[in-house]
Amino acid sequence: MTTVEPGVTGRKAGNARSVGEVSNSPRGPPLPSLAQKLAYTITEFCALHNISRAHYYAMKKSGRGPAEMNADGKHLISREASAAWRRACEVAAQTEATA
Repeated sequence: MTTVEPGVTGRKAGNARSVGEVSNSPRGPPLPSLAQKLAYTITEFCALHNISRAHYYAMKKSGRGPAEMNADGKHLISREASAAWRRACEVAAQTEATA
């Protein structure tokens, strides 16, 4: 019976992909980078803005989340809604700082 050392997976080091990483495989044209997409899934939005999904849903519950669109049951956030949400967050931060 062979024993496998801990940490040995058979994969080359550095092959793991993170959310939003582009695949440039020869099977098709390269995918757009996360920042170039027209709409984001909630997971992509969270990765792009460096927030957790739990924080996203807490903001959404309190009415401070971005506008979502529903595409056949899939919740997406447009690039424009994302930009508007960031501006609203900046305004709220400035208001809190001056109060």
